[in-house]
Amino acid sequence: MDFTATNVDNPYPAIDEVRLGNVPDAPVDQWTEFGGDRVVRNVRQATLIAFHPPAGVAARGEAVIVAPGGGMLVLAMAHEGFDVARHLASLGYRAYVLKYRVQPTRPDAEGFAQECQAFYQDKMSRGFGKAEAHLETGPAVDDLIAAVDWIRAHEAPSTGKVHVVGFSAGAKVCIDALDRFEYRPALASAGLIYFSLDDPRLTTSHLPPLFSVMANDDPLFSRSGFGLLQTWQDAGRPLEFHLFKAGGHGFGNRQQGTTSDQWLSLYVAWLDSGI
Repeated sequence: MDFTATNVDNPYPAIDEVRLGNVPDAPVDQWTEFGGDRVVRNVRQATLIAFHPPAGVAARGEAVIVAPGGGMLVLAMAHEGFDVARHLASLGYRAYVLKYRVQPTRPDAEGFAQECQAFYQDKMSRGFGKAEAHLETGPAVDDLIAAVDWIRAHEAPSTGKVHVVGFSAGAKVCIDALDRFEYRPALASAGLIYFSLDDPRLTTSHLPPLFSVMANDDPLFSRSGFGLLQTWQDAGRPLEFHLFKAGGHGFGNRQQGTTSDQWLSLYVAWLDSGI
């Protein structure tokens, strides 16, 4: 894995963001080119970035919140956020990228890269595909719930459906939030993209339809077991799972020439199936 990091100016200064809650004197987010990716880190003020269907595209009346991953250290805002949201909006969905709060990292690029390398080595210490999945997601879960509440209050989709699709750590945020939706309208669906499918010990019986994908060569979670899927099966809840031959971890909307390139088309087809 490439741990090269260079701090950069905000590459998206014109994007309009809705603040979720209010963190007084929150520092400005820090953008970094990291391992060939564009990420944001040291997020202290959660925001929501909307992508609406363009002119001439019929609105489907459904909203999708996109939660990028990054191990709770960064958010991969490009290929796991904006790219996915733009694609969903082009098909008529109201798409929203959630920039949720993450753990603090050192401001200097070299120190940050060292932290990420240590984090990755620790996750890989149990062997290929068996990374320990625990992440501190409390503030991010609050941000996801605030995002769902804001969409329902301000831009309520005509069908009332709000879906969440999360990548890696973003999927963990979605899983951890499910127990908190018990006294709210249920999510229309949960999409979990390449995160551990080991049993998360959910306590809620309000399980939304589940869509999940994993690559069989994912170095972090491909050997963690599939207890989460059994939870959905035992509850008799709608479930679709794709285990791709190859794709690794973190493929997002990148095209790699593997069958995992098709995951987003499969996800849209699943949403269209009337779950």
